[in-house]
Amino acid sequence: MRVRTLSFFACLVTVLSLACAPLAQADKLETKYYTVDLSDTWQQLQNSDEDTLDIIVLATKNRDCILTTINGRSGGASLKTITQCFAQQYQSKGNPSVKSKLGSFTFKDVNGDDGIAYVTVQDQVYMVVTISGNQRKGKSLLKNFSSDSFPDLVPSI
Repeated sequence: MRVRTLSFFACLVTVLSLACAPLAQADKLETKYYTVDLSDTWQQLQNSDEDTLDIIVLATKNRDCILTTINGRSGGASLKTITQCFAQQYQSKGNPSVKSKLGSFTFKDVNGDDGIAYVTVQDQVYMVVTISGNQRKGKSLLKNFSSDSFPDLVPSI
């Protein structure tokens, strides 16, 4: 009985210490186009906020996933045209797809890892999101993107 009581208290102490441990702090990334909370497993590698093109590169700290966003002015070009242009630039493995408000295509990144791209357009602004490496991690992060000003730019996947 004494051993059970000690085991119970050891488990209770462990649970309480985990419950009281500080949670990992998320960094909020805010751009003109979207906002996302980055957990401590993600970091920002590049942020170029230019007049004509905004590029942000995010990566997991162990570099098994890279997510890039590219925002620019569409100049009135259609979603289909923008998707085709980026698919060609990324040397897409197949034909790009455009369904409703979402364009997509697959590609190989510079390391030979599989990648997927999502393309959206709203109010003459486009957004291209590429995910290479661990697709599950990248899609999980992308689902946390939000935007008050450009809700249709955030890909619904």
